[in-house]
Amino acid sequence: MNVAIAVPDIRFRGGAEQVARDIGVALRLLGEVVIVSAFSNRTESGQTPEGLTICHLGLERPKSALDKIAMRLRLSSHVRRAVPDADIIIGNNFYRYWALPPLMRSRALCIEVQHLCYEEERPSYLRLLLRNLLYRWLNGVAVLTERDREMFARHRVTNTSVLPNAVNIPAEDFSNVQRPNAIIAVGRLTAQKNFAALIEAWASVAPRLPD
Repeated sequence: MNVAIAVPDIRFRGGAEQVARDIGVALRLLGEVVIVSAFSNRTESGQTPEGLTICHLGLERPKSALDKIAMRLRLSSHVRRAVPDADIIIGNNFYRYWALPPLMRSRALCIEVQHLCYEEERPSYLRLLLRNLLYRWLNGVAVLTERDREMFARHRVTNTSVLPNAVNIPAEDFSNVQRPNAIIAVGRLTAQKNFAALIEAWASVAPRLPD
C-alpha cells in the first residue's frame, strides 16, 4: 500500500505537522509512506527526523486572496502528479484549506484528518457550510470525538470515523515533585489554543488545590 500525507509545509512546527508525521510513522508498518509538502523548497532535506520520505513541491505560498483561489484550483493536480501511485492521500486539514476534493480526480482514496473540533476556532455559518460541502466529496473524514461525528452527521457529512487525538509524549509521574510555580500549558498563544479558558479554569481550581 502506498500512502501519501499532504501538508502545506512540513517545516512548520505545529500540531498538524506533528500529527502528519505520527500518522506516517504508524502507517509505514503497512507500506510505503511519503509526506507531500506543498510550500517547502525542493532543496530542503528529503526526510523527516523520523525517517519519512518528503516530496517537496516547491510551490510559492499565495500572498493574496486571489492567489489563494488560484492555488486551490491548481494544487490538487500538483499533488496528483507528485504521487501518481498513491493508494491513499491523507490530508491534515489539507482538503479543508488548500486542495479541493472535487478536483483530485485520483484513483487514490482521499481522507481528511479534521484536526479541530466541528466548530473550529472561528465558526461562521458560511465557512462551515462550504467545508461540509467539500468533505462530502472525500472518501472519509477522521474526527476527534463522537460529538464531532454526530455534529457532522447532522449536517449530512456521514463519511466520518472517530480517531481520538493522540499524544506521543509519554506520561511522567510528578506526584513526588514539589514545585510551587507549576507550568500548566505550553504552546502558541493563539485563539485556536484557547488558553484564556484554561487560565480561567485554573484560577478557580488553584485555591481548592493549594498543593
